[in-house]
This record gives sequence, C-alpha cells and structure tokens, in this order.
Amino acid sequence: MSIKKRIAHAIKWRSDFAKLLWRVNASKRYASPCVKQDLLILFDTALQSQNMGDNIIQQYCGALITELLCNKEILRVPTHVLPEAQEMLQIPMAETKIVCGTNLMTPHYEDYSIWVMPRDLVGYSDIITMGVGWGCYCEEISPVSKYVYQTILSKTGLHSVRDSYTEQKFHQMGIHNVVNTGCPTLWKLSPEHCSAVPVQKAGRVIATITDYDQSVEQDRKMLEILLKEYEDVFVWIQGSNDLEYLEQLISLERVNIVSRSVEAFTEILRKGNIDYVGTRLHAGIHALNQGVRSLIIAIDNRATEIGRDVNLPIILREDVGEKLAARINAPIKTEIILPEENIIRWKSQFEK
Repeated sequence: MSIKKRIAHAIKWRSDFAKLLWRVNASKRYASPCVKQDLLILFDTALQSQNMGDNIIQQYCGALITELLCNKEILRVPTHVLPEAQEMLQIPMAETKIVCGTNLMTPHYEDYSIWVMPRDLVGYSDIITMGVGWGCYCEEISPVSKYVYQTILSKTGLHSVRDSYTEQKFHQMGIHNVVNTGCPTLWKLSPEHCSAVPVQKAGRVIATITDYDQSVEQDRKMLEILLKEYEDVFVWIQGSNDLEYLEQLISLERVNIVSRSVEAFTEILRKGNIDYVGTRLHAGIHALNQGVRSLIIAIDNRATEIGRDVNLPIILREDVGEKLAARINAPIKTEIILPEENIIRWKSQFEK
C-alpha cells in the first residue's frame, strides 16, 4: 500500500471511529434504564441467510441452548439484517444474550461485517459468544473493530470460539475471558460416536461445492475424481448459486442433484452406503454427526483451523489432483479430539 493510500486509510478509520464513539455515547446518554427480563436473546445467523450451512449451525446450537436454558423464553433475532423495531426494544431488556457460529468476527468492522447492528449499538451489550469464528486470516485489527467487540461482548461471561486462531484474535483485541471449544456442531462427536463411523469407502458419495469461493480447475477435478471412484455421485445444493456454478463445472446429467434443504441432505445421508466429500465445512460435520464417513476439502481458514485443532478429516483444495483419489480409497478413521474441559467450562456458566 502506497504512502498516500496509507494516509487516506488512516484518516478514514479515525473519522469512522470518531463517528462511532459519538453515536454510542449519545445513545448511552439518552437511554432509559430498563429492568432485565428472564428472556434469552439468540442472535440467529440462519435468519435471512442464503447459506444452508448457517441452518446446520443453528440446528445444533439451538438444540444445545435449549438443553442448557430450558426454563427461559427464547427470542431469535437476525444477524444478517437489522432486527425489527419490536425486537430492538426487547434486546436491551434480555437477561441473557448469545450469538452463535459462522465467520462472524471481522478485522475491519468499519469496512465490512456480516453481523448487521444498529449504528449506535444500542442494546448490544453483555453478549456471550458460542463457537464464533474469525472471518479471515489477517495481521491487524482496526481500532473500530476492537471498540465494537469490546463494547458489545460480555466482560464477565465466558466466550466460546471455534478455533485457536479466533482465540488469538480475541486476545489481540484485549478480550481474555474466552475459551476454544471447537464448533458446537462437533460437540456430539464423542469417541463412541466416531468409532461407529465407517472406515472403508462406500459405494456412493455426496459432494458439495462453494459458489462464493470458486476454483474451476480444482472443483472440476474433484467432481471428475468422484465420478470415477464411486458408483453414484450426488451433489447437495447448499448455497443460493451452487447450482449455477455446478453447471460451469460438469454436465448436470452426470450427477444426482439434492435439493437445497437440510432435510433433503439428511435424508440422503441416512440411507447409508454413502460418503461425504466436498468443500462445505458444516455439510461435512453434519455428515459425521449422521455417522457418514467424510472428507472435507479445505478452502479457507475455517476447515484448516478447526481441522488442525480437533483432527477433522480434511484435504487442502490445492492437493485434490494429487491426493484425493488416494485418500478416498484408503481407510479414514474418524477420531475427533474435542476440548472437553473448555466445553464444560463454557456450559457451566449457565448453571448459575
């Protein structure tokens, strides 16, 4: 980055930071005191999402939260869009607020964030995270991002993040009340469950591709290898533009298309004699939860970092051409290593 661009960027973030501080301080000055209600706000990353992976995450997180806080009324509010007016009134009054999963945290909030919040952050405080992740690899975190997350996240509650890299970024922001629990979609993958997952290759396979992170050469190679190695190949359409992307890769007549719903995906998995191989991380984790032998093609920091932490079966996308066929035909033993103590610590705070 040139010196001129660096100066322009510095001026911009200082301006953004000043505006944010003014809005937040103004909202505090005019805010009315409220009595906390026995209400749980669940910031739901699946609402208004075009990605069925968000639905998978919320399915598991929602079930776990219901187990932990079964006595509370739950109000789900969106993260992809601003909550409605009535929801905005209830957010400050909730005794408990939890946000779950996805690439939620960003190093430059002033430029981009998939978590849409009001400009003055009103009501967004004392939030506890559950398996959240850092959006991308980065060196620096902007002062705006640090301020936003220090403002909205609980200073006393224990935060859960999905991997060690995200935990490091929390520390970099000055947030130390955090533990790496792995993604909550993994929490049911006990040694007993993993031992029941088949080790040898099945006769059929269900694959996924990723519309927003394309590599035509590698993704086409993956599908060609699967068509050669398996009797039947299914492709689950997880994202809104996956089908359009798939048409660029191969003739649709060569594969079986599975419709864009978690229910349709689960139904195929439960029929048996099937493996999962694909670029969608949480589709692969969901397959493991259904007892299906899985190999996840890592295309970004999510699968790479989680895989490193918990021994998730992954292969890098750049290695598909050289290694995929061999990995498919070799035994794959599922041995997920969960940070059990950290999971217990995070859960136990709600017992109080």
